[in-house]
Amino acid sequence: MNTNSMGKNDFCLWEIEDFEFRIGLLGTGAGFTTILDLIASKEYQDFLPPLRLVAITLASQDNAPSKRSYVQSLNVPLYTSWETMLDKHPDINLLVDVSGFKFKSSQIRKALPDSVSFLDHDTSIFFCGLHNMFQTASHCKVDLNRHQTLLDAIIGNIREDILLLDKDYRIVDLNDNVAHRIRKSKEDIVGKHCWDAQSLPGGSPFCSRRDPQCPVATTLFTKQKAESLITRVSEDGHLLYYRVYSYPMFNAQGELAQVLVMRRDITSRTHKEKQAQEKEKLSIMASMSMYLAHEIRNPLCVIGGFTKSLLKSPHLSEKERSKIRIIDEETGKLDAVLQNILNFTRRDAKEFGEVDMNEVVKETLELIDIGYNLRGHTFHVELKDDIPMLKGKMDILKQCILNIVKNAMEATPDGARIDITTGFDQDKVFVVIADKGVGMSEDEIEMAFSPFHTTKSKGYGLGLPMIRKAVEEFGGTIDLQSQKGVGTTVTLAFSPILELDESPSILSV
Repeated sequence: MNTNSMGKNDFCLWEIEDFEFRIGLLGTGAGFTTILDLIASKEYQDFLPPLRLVAITLASQDNAPSKRSYVQSLNVPLYTSWETMLDKHPDINLLVDVSGFKFKSSQIRKALPDSVSFLDHDTSIFFCGLHNMFQTASHCKVDLNRHQTLLDAIIGNIREDILLLDKDYRIVDLNDNVAHRIRKSKEDIVGKHCWDAQSLPGGSPFCSRRDPQCPVATTLFTKQKAESLITRVSEDGHLLYYRVYSYPMFNAQGELAQVLVMRRDITSRTHKEKQAQEKEKLSIMASMSMYLAHEIRNPLCVIGGFTKSLLKSPHLSEKERSKIRIIDEETGKLDAVLQNILNFTRRDAKEFGEVDMNEVVKETLELIDIGYNLRGHTFHVELKDDIPMLKGKMDILKQCILNIVKNAMEATPDGARIDITTGFDQDKVFVVIADKGVGMSEDEIEMAFSPFHTTKSKGYGLGLPMIRKAVEEFGGTIDLQSQKGVGTTVTLAFSPILELDESPSILSV
């Protein structure tokens, strides 16, 4: 038998017919109150055809005062025989026997007209069991609703995206966070593929189609929990980090039926962790630099002293003097490098002064014009008037901006335009250096502030880490935005120096 094909046309007659059972009760014995409850209770109306109590026949044992008083309170006609009841109410089409006298059932059944159905004592017991089942189901429904409410409250307050997918990656259910983020109703999202509901800030797709590296694909293949760290670049060039988890959901037969997916944005946490790691590396590097600078400087001073002494000798030929002069000049350059390292690693906050960011940019551009004007780059500069002063060191900030601009020039072809803008917004003094060069990949953005990491053939990978260290020592922040083939934007932001009223208080007299 093909039960599946039968199920398509399976129905109950009372669902399609306008039919009502008009009930006459015979007796008030065991099961009487149960039958009354089935007739009167609204919670059973979804499961039974319409039921209406028309009249009751009282047997001799039903004359107890308490029972008769209860039956009279029902406000239905009472009779002493079922024949009289049917004669007075010919619309009754169902007679239910709860008198307890089994031996009378066959007699009643034979005497009833064909228009009246009869439920004897045994069948009435079945209805008692049905009533108990309804009550149990009702309690289970209350418990289920309570747990459903609790689960909805928990999942609804989770800020991560939660999706329930079928094996074809289609959405079966989702939490409110997903719907709010993409500004659609749950009804509009259910049934769509998960990649249609997963997006980055700004609305661009999070992924496309089935990705074999996706945790969902792993769970569908292994039938086990999976997770993955996924990086994406936002529309404005920021590197984003996501942790995606997938959990298998099995049916009663132990078969994988659905996959629960949770996507967590860990960008802020990851950036803080990486920044802490980079600070630790820079701290170690600073200690090593100071040690090496001192150790190298001592023999360097000796070399410098001897070269200067030799230059004073009258017995040197001009060729020899020229070579010693080169040694002296290179020794001086090396000493200057060591001095810069020492200045960088042991800066004292007491040395910080008031700095005008516009002046920093102007003086930096003068240095660039002297050293790099041959490459033909053009600079579009917008300096906002009357921006507040910030606390720092002029020469260090010039070096930071110079290094950023040099990076921009190296990333763009000769003659390209580089934008430099200063301003004051949201209590921050800022300078923005933007280019439309080659841009950076996700991996390059991730490693940009790591000491000793470089993509250049020359250099030691200390530029951006050193800039971040200097900027943060001045109480500022550095933000890097980049997209491959689009360009790179670096923003330095600092807190302004507040004007404090140092005039005597009128209360201090």
